[in-house]
Amino acid sequence: MREEHIMDALNMLDEAMIKEVDRVRDESGNNGIDRETEMGKNRDEKESPDMGNKNENEKGRIEWRHRAVYLSGACLTLAAGMGILIILANRLPEFMKRPNRIIADETAKKPDWTASDEAAKEPDRTASEETVKEPDRAASEETVREPDRTALEETAGTPDDGIAGETAETPDLPLLAIVEDIGEGMGYEGYLAYDISELVNANPWNNDMEIVTLPVFQNPIIYEDFCAVSGTDFEKMETFLRDLAGRLGIEEGSLMIADDAPDKEEQEEIKSKAGTDLPEGYFNPRRLIAQADGIRIEVDITMTALIEFNPAKAMSVGYRLNGQSYEEMLSIAQYLKDEYRELIKMENPVINVDGGDYNIYEEQTYHIRFFDGVDDLEERIVNYNFNQVSFILSSEEEGIWLIRIHKPNLSKKVGDYPIISVEKARELLLDGYFITSVPFGLPEADYIAKAELIYRYGEGEKYYMPYYRFYVEIPEEKGRAFDGAKTYGAYYVPAVESKYLSGLPVWDGNFH
Repeated sequence: MREEHIMDALNMLDEAMIKEVDRVRDESGNNGIDRETEMGKNRDEKESPDMGNKNENEKGRIEWRHRAVYLSGACLTLAAGMGILIILANRLPEFMKRPNRIIADETAKKPDWTASDEAAKEPDRTASEETVKEPDRAASEETVREPDRTALEETAGTPDDGIAGETAETPDLPLLAIVEDIGEGMGYEGYLAYDISELVNANPWNNDMEIVTLPVFQNPIIYEDFCAVSGTDFEKMETFLRDLAGRLGIEEGSLMIADDAPDKEEQEEIKSKAGTDLPEGYFNPRRLIAQADGIRIEVDITMTALIEFNPAKAMSVGYRLNGQSYEEMLSIAQYLKDEYRELIKMENPVINVDGGDYNIYEEQTYHIRFFDGVDDLEERIVNYNFNQVSFILSSEEEGIWLIRIHKPNLSKKVGDYPIISVEKARELLLDGYFITSVPFGLPEADYIAKAELIYRYGEGEKYYMPYYRFYVEIPEEKGRAFDGAKTYGAYYVPAVESKYLSGLPVWDGNFH
């Protein structure tokens, strides 16, 4: 712990490195650095976060074509004998203004990019959220398509958003701010596979669902200078930690709980090494930690718990823990579901074996997760995205190394927002309205391989809101890793109707 804080301080001389070191020090949801990396680099079973290059988005504007419909008034005789003819011409403004767009030829052959309907027997095969490829080339400055630009603050002229259902009147909801910085670091969010069908997960969403609205939540944690300054609830964190210890059979009296803040002596040493003023709140605790009987439990400020077994928790014989196929991982997941039902603690735990992308050694990797598959569709989608339990196996020690339990604070619900269709989101993608960490220009429509609806809830997100994630083949990367392999980059389009967004990012063709 002490060495970790010293290294943090040494890197304070470089402002850009502050955030990266702090992310290594402090795990935080999807976009943070995984605690597995901190705990042991010799482990071969890791969950990789989404790390991407920050987009420098220019909020441009596009020209709206104004069309008017002119109605000729009827000829009226106002008084007999006067012979005065008055022609009334009323100009009717057209409210459905549409931007100039270049849409891909609808007659062109397109791949099947929507979610598969055949999810009853096997989960829809989409990509794991946690694999990152690091490019060894400079970011491409070439723009395949110069997008039309618009200011979405002009909500009166918002184009048709293709809502999957008609609403009687527009709900009165607050505008939502979109975070265009989707992660900093080396590399980008990409998935390596021979075909998009190899990328799998058990996302309960599919394109046939008629979803009219979905909830949006406010991130309860407020960050300033990369330090949490408000919204933390250490009382809830401790209650969560003690509950997990009880599920694991750890006696209350044997728990010794502490936070991860350095003591005064360590703080003074870090300050002297830094040689500059540290941000206020830099030494604030971010985790509660307890250890007992070879088990270490951590709960951080995002209400994510990490349980580490040292040594690894043994499983029943007969399970191969290195280079498992999808079917083998499915079998292991069923064993874990039965063996750890009390720890998982769900009404209807659904197995989610996700992944299927390849590493640099041409090996496929999968991850075992569970979410509560309740009857209510909206709640099931929320559970899939937020409330998950994942198991990380160790082939070296032939057992369970880590268990991660996500239980973020969703108490600050902003409202239920109208959702656009995936077809409408695809149009917006092609027009340049997206955020991404991919350092190449968006290719033509035929390269769009698949889409799925997910929530983004990383540390930097002000609102936890739904997005459509598009998997787009990157032509520049084809065959670069090994013959026949394709890289699918992730592009995000907000699923919330645009009139409720304070500004939809428009890509300007440049990346950091």
